[in-house]
Amino acid sequence: MFLAVELTALLVLTVVALLHAQRPLGEVLFHPIMLKAGAMIATDSWTMALAFVAGLSMCGGADWAMTFAEDMADAHRRIGRVVAWAGLVAALTIAVPTVLVVLAIDDLPHVLAAEAPLAEFLSRSAGPWAGTLVSIGVVAAIFNAIVAAMMGLSRLLFAIGRDGLFPGPVSRLLSSLHPRFHSPTGSVLVLAVVGGLCVLLGEKRLVLFVSGNFSAYLLIALAVIAARKLSVISPFRAPLHPLLPICGLALAALIVAVNWADAETARLSMAILLGTFVAAFIWHEARVRQGRPPVVLEGTDIEG
Repeated sequence: MFLAVELTALLVLTVVALLHAQRPLGEVLFHPIMLKAGAMIATDSWTMALAFVAGLSMCGGADWAMTFAEDMADAHRRIGRVVAWAGLVAALTIAVPTVLVVLAIDDLPHVLAAEAPLAEFLSRSAGPWAGTLVSIGVVAAIFNAIVAAMMGLSRLLFAIGRDGLFPGPVSRLLSSLHPRFHSPTGSVLVLAVVGGLCVLLGEKRLVLFVSGNFSAYLLIALAVIAARKLSVISPFRAPLHPLLPICGLALAALIVAVNWADAETARLSMAILLGTFVAAFIWHEARVRQGRPPVVLEGTDIEG
């Protein structure tokens, strides 16, 4: 239902933008400009890199489908194609309306300076009703993203509890399931409590924990390279190897470079992320030495 609201808002945005085209695509691609101090100036390469990383964050959520692999029939054969198609569809439905709006804005300084540029564009081009519709779509998208995050992250916590990585009472809570629907109710409860407490941290501290994430592209690229080198057999094989892992490594390097320039927030956030990895590795090794078996993926052909 929420996805339908989002797509309807995007459709309205696309149609209005197509009907109000102001400039050619080549002008935007080859001569990008940006708003600075109330004036439009040429966009420098570093700002383009920042925008590229932001675009990755906007369009790179298809891998969340993997958190629901255990809920999917025949996941080991289907999950790769699901992620690939979801990524393509999501990127197109995000990028196409955005590009068309940029081509259709009549007053770039005014619209880009607005608190909500897309809603401002619609209000100027199609009337207040259109801006209100897109604002509703934005609210639906945010709420929908929160619901999806709770569902996905709760399954990750459930897996951690099921594998016994935390002490007994904590693992039992995280791995508890609803008696009828078999959903990870214990993990959802923990996420709700932690999420509520995070509100008390303040916006600046929260940014430290959610920005600077370069690990996904790096780890997935390394996993693909390692699986190929070790001749791991899988029903789904990344095409055009090693193009995809090379792209993943390049993207990870770009994100690190861009984040390193932000000494106030992103650099510290990367340090927190690396510290989390080190702490998790030490904790896992300590649990193994205490007699806990190492975590091994079972029941799937996608090993390694």
